[in-house]
Amino acid sequence: MKNKKKVEDNIENGNSLPKMVGDFEDIGGLENIGTINNDFKIPSWWDCVWKRVPCEKNECKICGKIKEDRQKHINKGENPDAPELFIEDIKNNFKDVLKMIKKDAERLGIDIDNLEDLENMEEPPEPKEFLLYNNLVEWRKSVRDLIGQSEIENKTWVQLEAVQDLIWYSNTLLTKTYRQLCNKWYIENGDEYGQVDYEYTGYVIGEVFNFLDKAVGEIMMFESQFIFIDAQLKSFKKSIIEETKLK
Repeated sequence: MKNKKKVEDNIENGNSLPKMVGDFEDIGGLENIGTINNDFKIPSWWDCVWKRVPCEKNECKICGKIKEDRQKHINKGENPDAPELFIEDIKNNFKDVLKMIKKDAERLGIDIDNLEDLENMEEPPEPKEFLLYNNLVEWRKSVRDLIGQSEIENKTWVQLEAVQDLIWYSNTLLTKTYRQLCNKWYIENGDEYGQVDYEYTGYVIGEVFNFLDKAVGEIMMFESQFIFIDAQLKSFKKSIIEETKLK
């Protein structure tokens, strides 16, 4: 895969997606956040799926739809947070996303109506089969334990916004690392499914490290024990680059 080195650089340096996939100017607005192989345009609303604080713009496919659904229920005198309404909105939004996927697939000449082969597709290894994943699970547990103990001791730093970022993005790092390991597995087993997602997930992991580095750096000013959390985080960055690198 010709862009694999740029994926590794993106995780290491936290580059933006356009820099990761080509030497052209950043693409602004809500149309897309970059292009993979100068072909597939990554819509900016993909980022709102994993970010703790999404864009919340009305034009966004994710945030705008959530706002629209909430206002619709309020106008009807309904509770927008009612579980049954939430489930209904999720189902409707899923249908809309499928329509968008089908539209993009048709533009790229991909037939998604003929997917019988997916039933026979071999599945990638389970998360626990990856040592890196298991190590990240342990690291996340140490982060949670330290925060939990500090809450019991009523330490004021646990109220920092950085703590919320650390909790959120430690989970994101875990899930996206496994996703990237699966993408690598798909690619190296001859399946093209993982190629686009491999590059986008590399970008996401780089961004997640940016959030985590900032959060841990801020917390370290109040809690010296986070020096060890920071050291482990830097070690994981190298490990993820190495373990997800394509052969």
